[in-house]
Amino acid sequence: MTAGSVIRPESPQTAIVVDVGVGKTHEIVNTIPTLARQGARIAYATANHKIAAEVVARINEVAGERLAVVWRGPEQEDPACPGGKMCPRADALAAVLGVTHDREGLCGSKRREGGFCRYNPAVAGEDGCGYLRQREQVRGAPVVVFPVNMLAEAVPMSMRRPKVPLPDGSEAEQPAFDMLVIDEAFHTALLGGFGAKPYAVPLEDLAPELWNPPDRPDADGDRPGWAKRELHEVFGALGAAITSASNGRVPDGPFRTAGLTGSRLQRAFNLARRCYPGDAEVRKLYRPDMAADQIAAALADAAKTTGRVRRVTRLLEIAADLLDGRTTAAAIQRRQHGASVSVALKWRKPIHAGWDAATVYLDATGTPELTRAWLPRLNVAPAVTAAKPYQRIVQVVDKTFSQTSLIDDESKPPEDKHRKTALNNQAKVAQFVEVVAATHHGRGVVLPDGQRVDVLLIGQLALVGDPEKGAKGRLSGRLPGNLAVAHLNGMRGLDRYKGVSALVIVGRTQASPGEVEDLAEIITGTPVARLSSGEWYSTRTGGRLLADGSGLSAEVDHHPDRLAEMVRRSICEAEILQAIGRGRGVRRGADHPLTIYLLTDVVIPEPVEVVTWEEAQRIAGPPGLLFARGVVPLDGRGRAAVLADVFGPGAKGHQACKDWLRHHQEDAATLDKWANGELVEFSYSTSLLEFSTKSREGWAAFKYRRGGERQSASVWIDTRQHPDPRAAAERWLGQLDRWEAAPIPMPVPEAKPAEQPVPPPKPQAAPVEQQPATFTLEQIAAALGYSDWLQREARKGRLKGLPEAMRDALGIHLLQQEAGVPAFIAACNRLIAGAGTGRAAP
Repeated sequence: MTAGSVIRPESPQTAIVVDVGVGKTHEIVNTIPTLARQGARIAYATANHKIAAEVVARINEVAGERLAVVWRGPEQEDPACPGGKMCPRADALAAVLGVTHDREGLCGSKRREGGFCRYNPAVAGEDGCGYLRQREQVRGAPVVVFPVNMLAEAVPMSMRRPKVPLPDGSEAEQPAFDMLVIDEAFHTALLGGFGAKPYAVPLEDLAPELWNPPDRPDADGDRPGWAKRELHEVFGALGAAITSASNGRVPDGPFRTAGLTGSRLQRAFNLARRCYPGDAEVRKLYRPDMAADQIAAALADAAKTTGRVRRVTRLLEIAADLLDGRTTAAAIQRRQHGASVSVALKWRKPIHAGWDAATVYLDATGTPELTRAWLPRLNVAPAVTAAKPYQRIVQVVDKTFSQTSLIDDESKPPEDKHRKTALNNQAKVAQFVEVVAATHHGRGVVLPDGQRVDVLLIGQLALVGDPEKGAKGRLSGRLPGNLAVAHLNGMRGLDRYKGVSALVIVGRTQASPGEVEDLAEIITGTPVARLSSGEWYSTRTGGRLLADGSGLSAEVDHHPDRLAEMVRRSICEAEILQAIGRGRGVRRGADHPLTIYLLTDVVIPEPVEVVTWEEAQRIAGPPGLLFARGVVPLDGRGRAAVLADVFGPGAKGHQACKDWLRHHQEDAATLDKWANGELVEFSYSTSLLEFSTKSREGWAAFKYRRGGERQSASVWIDTRQHPDPRAAAERWLGQLDRWEAAPIPMPVPEAKPAEQPVPPPKPQAAPVEQQPATFTLEQIAAALGYSDWLQREARKGRLKGLPEAMRDALGIHLLQQEAGVPAFIAACNRLIAGAGTGRAAP
């Protein structure tokens, strides 16, 4: 219905569907500079501003010059003014935009009462408003990158090309862009009314005394007062139709019974829009030099009028679409609270015609049939898939990890049964994640800001939070420092964690059948076969692909309606695949594999290794947690203190810890041997998961005594994780009044006796003498796959810190004495010759 909302038919629209992580963004980023230099102007829509900034940086890096710029909204942070917003008066602007779309009024002018806004570049210069500053940057930019939700709005004036003069003296508007790239699925960004807060229109908004549209002629024969009479008649019929309907979805019947038609509602829509306060009228109500709260107060009455007009015109537009067959009853849902009746609205936002251009849509998990609601001529290029030989997925298949099982109701008391269950589940997940982070410590990536990230945790927003937005989740404050978090439905296009060693994905997103059905109907405008109220999805038997090439049957959720099932999968399975893709498994090699721990039973089209939740938790048992925390006391009371979150505090916790160790004697004995210096390695594993401390490098032993106690005890501290060992010990063990290094011996692995070759079975043959093998450091490195590392370290003049694989294979404990390079090579030669092994031979 809205003018300028239909994509012109001549624009080609192409979808490129490739496996997650194959590099679709990488390829388009590499292509854009060439197209831009050939004169093309390109609009690039991404999920959010942060990803937009990353894309701009990548395009400009490839181009070797500044071709691309980010368009930021007024409330976004100004990169030229850290901590400030693009519009320094964003709160005042929000008050103005609550009444009118006239941004320029707040910017001010010479003639305007109140003059210029104090941040207007006309008076503030280059240090002024970032939002106005970016207009000049965008005006001549070949590539503009912006959040995808802007596609529903008109192209900002500063992005548009100059008009072209025509021979008759008039001017024609040029297309703003030659190419539009939409990177990742955009469907939810272009929907209205699906947020946590419904878009509600109370019937009180239709009261006749609130509406008095200007009486401009609309057709021949219109008489004075016709506009007001027509609007009041339509609103009376509209109110009667809604009042007569039952709660829930409102079909077209009540509206037709009330005598309404699509064309009549369209005319009422145009009349109601006349009731908006005019820009000139609004400007008279405030001045640019007023404070934000003063502006809000001055515009309060106008804001009420604008809000009412916006709500009612939206209702009229949607009701007209319903009667003309462009939407379904899901778009208007009646609600009643006491005597108050309202309707909640849902709608699809079309892509504005101003963005019309040759369109390339990039999405690894997209559903073309749904996307065609916005891009009706979408052609799908042949799908591209890629092998991932160095990606491993270990999936827990006997637990869903639903939001209900993980997110507690904080309004309930701690002893509430359901809350206790959720808190217990949170603790178990946190402990598992803690051990995984320790297992992959040092194997990930260092981000440009200096943060080391070895593991990326992805889960529901309420569980993991969103640190960038200051949103805390239930696991906030419990996670290791070498771990980053992202939330489901908030990590599409995320590329900064592509070098992590592991992903942990907890749970899945699953909308209710009613939500899925509403989404399917609003997106496509087509009714779906709905399940009964309160009914959950049916299940059917599916197949889980296993890493060994075999399969395993599994029950999967399924909606019987084809369109509704497409939506359900796009919310659930597709989001998990997007999460898996953040690790970029396609690009991994033998030197940097990716392990994915998938904690949900959802069936995905990827090969997996399956475990039970009980098996997965084994590596996060007490021994694994002690090592993960880098604090391993030798005494039972100390261990219980470090594991108080597992066994509880105080004497009861100490006894519970003792009981656990008594019932797991093998684990307890191995832990004691390691703690007493009898073992180099401690392994704690199941069939598919393992926690192992492969060497003692960085571990140091100390004697400690807690305040108020008589006896001292010993503790091992991982100094790589805890540069201040005493602070780490006091964090877990409490205040200490004794602290000193402990003389616990470091174990030295025994050299294996050289194997003598078996002589030929001839009595006259002389014994074969074993010749000592001599290998250079370069040969040893080559045999173990560390040649590149050795060359790099040699160039830097650093050869002290050797990879653990070399130390383990050779048993070079002399490194702890910081032997020089010549001594190290000599030690290598002696040890290899003594062992008689050819393992290090090139």
